[in-house]
Amino acid sequence: MREKKFTQGPWESNGGSSVHIGSDWWFATNQMLSCLEIGKRSLEREANAHLIAASPDLLEALEDFFELFVTERNETLLEVIAAKKAVAKAYGETP
Repeated sequence: MREKKFTQGPWESNGGSSVHIGSDWWFATNQMLSCLEIGKRSLEREANAHLIAASPDLLEALEDFFELFVTERNETLLEVIAAKKAVAKAYGETP
């Protein structure tokens, strides 16, 4: 398993357009959401916050999926390849 360099959780949306990440509430919010909020409607900002907050869980679910279900027989399926590219992107790697 790859080294996770991102801030450890919990990653949570406050139900609005902010995300609390570990103990770095303002830093993480300013870093990520300020660029997303410019010119966006509040519902879109809220949806972005929920997606960002779910990111670590989605990454972990994909990694668990690979360990449990991906075999030599199905590793060339387009869906598996797309999921592997998404995981590589999350780690800043070139897929």
